[in-house]
Amino acid sequence: MGTMTIRTLGPAILCLLSAATSLFAEVDNGLLALVPQHSQFVAGINVVSSRSSDLGQFLSTRFDSQFKGFEQLTAETGFDARRDLQSVVFAGVSPAAGKRGITGLVLARGTFDHNRIRTAALAKGAVVQTVSGIDLYTQGAERGKKAFALLDADVFATGSLTELREAVANRLTPAPLEPQLQQMITKAGTDNDIWFASTAPASRFPMHFDPDLDQSANGSQTLQSISAASGGVRFGSTVQITLDAVARSEKDASALADILRFGSSLLQANGKSDPHTDLLASALNQMLVSTAGQNVHVALAMPEGTLEQLAQTQPHTHSAH
Repeated sequence: MGTMTIRTLGPAILCLLSAATSLFAEVDNGLLALVPQHSQFVAGINVVSSRSSDLGQFLSTRFDSQFKGFEQLTAETGFDARRDLQSVVFAGVSPAAGKRGITGLVLARGTFDHNRIRTAALAKGAVVQTVSGIDLYTQGAERGKKAFALLDADVFATGSLTELREAVANRLTPAPLEPQLQQMITKAGTDNDIWFASTAPASRFPMHFDPDLDQSANGSQTLQSISAASGGVRFGSTVQITLDAVARSEKDASALADILRFGSSLLQANGKSDPHTDLLASALNQMLVSTAGQNVHVALAMPEGTLEQLAQTQPHTHSAH
């Protein structure tokens, strides 16, 4: 049996949470109250409704066959996301200049065996810090130290030590999020099984495009005009996907809508050479894009069966000769 250090215990649980549901429904306000005040990006999953959907059951089956390595984690801690997880909230900040990826805190509500998790953590060499009556389990150097904690009987959290301390403080006195972000969370989280809201400028994130799209429509520069965005996914026989973006100006919003339409047309034109792309192109043919001032709204309805096919189809890659 392979070994699992405490450094990977928290992230491993996290990966299990994500993989079991695959994609990130109603807002879990209890978890949201724990989110650090400085967060720029928040996403949530109603795992119960996602898991009960046809697509969720399909993805769970794929999880069972592809992630056998997590059986060790379940054996050590008693936690199985396919059975014990109820909802997840991720909160983070955009990367600093020259950095990649969003750093943040993950909060999960579910059924957790505190004693078994503590025993497994201590056996892996965890150091325990107690903050306001909550044990934080850590390992590694102080700089960039990762940690996890059980913030309540049914709440697990993992992230940086600093962010965990903020979450502990929020248990007693929740700190309000930035009003625009809170408004976007309320809108995106209503009636969606997966949702996200972000006030992080798109210019903070590295972007890579099809050369034809970038050269013909100035793709990267146009998308970097996005100052905030939110969206959601609602499961059913037809999966509803929505995206709302706020651009710097009405002109930027119009350009953004144009590039979305152009990208869809380009994908449809190239789709016949690749089954994976062809499936996407067929769905995007029904995509609706509209603008109102600085705001861009995208709506897409995709048959659940198409998403299952996409999950099974590997993108086509070209070999260099």
